[in-house]
Amino acid sequence: MQERTGLILAAALALLTLVGCGTAHTARPLGKGNTSLNVGLGGPIAEVAGATVPVPLPTLTVKHGVTDRHDLLFGWHVMPALMGAAAFDLGGSWYFADQHKGRPGLSTATVLHTLFNRTDSWFAIDTNLVASWQLHPRHLIYLGFHLFIAPVEPEVVDSGPLHFAPLIGGEVRLGKRRRFGLGLELKWADPWTDTTTMIVDYAGKLGSVSVTGGFNFYLGDGSKAGGER
Repeated sequence: MQERTGLILAAALALLTLVGCGTAHTARPLGKGNTSLNVGLGGPIAEVAGATVPVPLPTLTVKHGVTDRHDLLFGWHVMPALMGAAAFDLGGSWYFADQHKGRPGLSTATVLHTLFNRTDSWFAIDTNLVASWQLHPRHLIYLGFHLFIAPVEPEVVDSGPLHFAPLIGGEVRLGKRRRFGLGLELKWADPWTDTTTMIVDYAGKLGSVSVTGGFNFYLGDGSKAGGER
């Protein structure tokens, strides 16, 4: 039983280490007093039941605007709970440069990830930098990267504690007041790392490519959430 519990935790570690916390909730700020609810679904492309598909890793995230440039977020990963563990995210973001003509808006965030069960625990720190372009009041695209510091065992992710993941994504806002958002993000974690011997059967031989979709519901003044228009 203890061996099975350890294997479950190791599999969850491998998935979370090479994925992070779903889509980049930090591309644009919500604005002071506004809140968003995010449901993310997707993950690394791997072999599941004989098919090569994005592993469905649902996440639930609440984000709140403390100021017009600073947000706090809290997230819960559903998959580890089904495996007898618990995984949470806690962090904040800072939108520090406005978009001007072709120059993108810039934001950064730091998120603490935790994973634990009755016998083991794990944590990681995720820092990201994201450049974003508001092409239209309803259309946002962004690109950037994650730096993920995660102390894990070599058989889980054999590339040391520091992990790098470039990303690209976008969001389309729906509804009269733009309170609903549909997002899609593509990420490639540790593109130099041989993943063929890891616990999770990732597609390809180098790194982990993940595809994640997200649904956002904006509370407060949803038409202004996301920075300047």
